[in-house]
Amino acid sequence: MNSNDDLLKLGLNKVYSDDTFLCSYPKSGNTWVRFLVANLLEQKLEITFRNIDDYVPEIELHKERLNHLSKRPLMKTHWPLFYLFPKTIYLVRDPRDAYISLYHYATKNGWFAGSLPDFLRTPKYYGSWETHVGMAFNHQEAYPDKIKIFRYEDLVHFPTENLTLIADFLEIKYEKNYIDIAIDKCSLNNLRKVEFEHGPEANRSSGFFRKGQIGEWRQVLSKEDSSFLTDKFYPYLLKFDYAIE
Repeated sequence: MNSNDDLLKLGLNKVYSDDTFLCSYPKSGNTWVRFLVANLLEQKLEITFRNIDDYVPEIELHKERLNHLSKRPLMKTHWPLFYLFPKTIYLVRDPRDAYISLYHYATKNGWFAGSLPDFLRTPKYYGSWETHVGMAFNHQEAYPDKIKIFRYEDLVHFPTENLTLIADFLEIKYEKNYIDIAIDKCSLNNLRKVEFEHGPEANRSSGFFRKGQIGEWRQVLSKEDSSFLTDKFYPYLLKFDYAIE
């Protein structure tokens, strides 16, 4: 596939040298970081699914507008087309948790009707987790100045430090207290409240922000399913320091 094909998949006519992308495998914290960045950029307005795309747009839903801008904001995508991206923030999450979250999202929106064990073994729209994160890892190895990888779990446990690193990478100018204010506004309880009061994503069912739980797979997956995913993702579980059990 050539770059024109990949641009068509991405939804952009071209990529500018100052474009920056926010990328992740689905259900890995991408939307949470969108809200964090938007709240860091805009302190006076309440950020909801109704205006989030004014600050960190999802390319697929706003490609026509983005293709008419010469200066574009941070853009969200799930396509790992890193060779096209001048600058990328990439989020990685334990795939066992990400797949559980993606299963609930897919069933809620009517995209999948089978069981969780079936879903774990079904080909995914954006490919497999290990291919996706493997491409990010390899890109970082080759171009460390072009991509910064953040673990979802580290953002949960150390939000101030990691949002500061993200803001600095994006060259966002902010007052020191803005970081903590943005984090507070983007707590899971607050985001659920915002979604309830202002509505969900366009053309999606409500309840996007489910649990955001770390290690949910330990309680939810059967021993067989846990072993299947751990074996499947083993090399990158090690690279990203995820538990092997």
